[in-house]
Amino acid sequence: FDPSVPLEKAVTAPSSWYTNPIFPSLEMGRVFSRGWQAVGIVGQVQKANSFFTG
Repeated sequence: FDPSVPLEKAVTAPSSWYTNPIFPSLEMGRVFSRGWQAVGIVGQVQKANSFFTG
């Protein structure tokens, strides 16, 4: 995997990125814990403890 390769010549990330148990904790620390993640619109969750899918 080489992130400097142009998109039209890129390949998928190695399968270990999806199966190695260390990656979820890395994602949580480097992606999700740094700031808010927009996932929907407030109108989709009108009641406390409600949720939406898709």
